Amino acid sequence: MGLPDTSTFALSNQLQYTEEVSTQEREKELRAVYELAARFTRTDGELEALLQETSEILRGAMKFPKRSCVEIRTLRRRVSSGPVAMQDSAASQVLDECEVIRHYSDQQPLQIRVWYLGMSSEGVEDSHDYSIEEWEQRLVESCASLLADVLQRRDMDEVLRETTKLLQAQAAELEGKNHALREVLSQIESEKKAVQERAVSYIETYVRPELEHLKMSDRLGTSDRHRIDTVIAGLDEVFSDDAAFVIELGRVLTCRELEVAQLIRRGLSSKEIALQLNLSESTVDRHRNTIRKKLHLNHQGISLMSYLRSGDM
Repeated sequence: MGLPDTSTFALSNQLQYTEEVSTQEREKELRAVYELAARFTRTDGELEALLQETSEILRGAMKFPKRSCVEIRTLRRRVSSGPVAMQDSAASQVLDECEVIRHYSDQQPLQIRVWYLGMSSEGVEDSHDYSIEEWEQRLVESCASLLADVLQRRDMDEVLRETTKLLQAQAAELEGKNHALREVLSQIESEKKAVQERAVSYIETYVRPELEHLKMSDRLGTSDRHRIDTVIAGLDEVFSDDAAFVIELGRVLTCRELEVAQLIRRGLSSKEIALQLNLSESTVDRHRNTIRKKLHLNHQGISLMSYLRSGDM
């Protein structure tokens, strides 16, 4: 059995080398994807630090990291990573490059540029092929898409934070106004209560005794005494919850109808009202019907006295 020729050994070694390199490149690509994913899940830190870390991770994932340069640009930021001396040197040359542009947040551009640099003055022939391969291009595109999503999310978070601050400030301002309004209302209520107490005190001290004294006068007839009773009853309602209801009645009814309504509220019958107001009983009944009509109580089966006592108009 003869020995294999030299070309067979060379081809076998080349295939083995290619397979090993492809495996290493795939591992680098996956490792870079994991590192980028881990970095992008963190929303903390400054934007420039995020872009710088992304450029370094991407550069480290390239086939020839020592020869590669990565630049990331937004409208307000620019970061780069790579052999600075080679970038600044006049003798450096771009061997191959790729550029990917994505947009985020109202069409703001995100640009990622990756290129391989060579030194024309080295004088040494380099057998490596510094071409950006398909998997490298794919990695750059994926990184750009993910980074654009992250930047958009950061912008949305910033808008949300600013909106939250504004709402909190408005809520605090509104609470301050509500507190001031509550104090004003409380002061108004206190003043209102004080006025009512003074008025009640004045009525009880001066007005009611005079009315009671007047009612006992021999010169007054029965009708006049009934009127005084009506006035006294009205004084009792001045600051009651029914006062507003009585005022509304006064806007709908005539003076005579209001007199009749007030006596009906006190529980007097038509005969008693007629006697007190010096009217005929039929006239009182006519006033009753007119009051029911004006209050829209006709054909409703509602007691007029109950309605007038309810204070609900």
